Amino acid sequence: MSQFSVNHVDYIAGAFAVAAIFIAAEVLLLARRWRTANRTHPHPDGRDQ
Repeated sequence: MSQFSVNHVDYIAGAFAVAAIFIAAEVLLLARRWRTANRTHPHPDGRDQ
């Protein structure tokens, strides 16, 4: 049973790490895209979509 617990914890930790990496990559891509869009199409009114 302890072996199952260790494997389960490792699986959860691995899945969480992968999810965090994917989320970080997505946030970086979105930030870069938003920054370039803001540079090419400035919104002086500061409206957020």
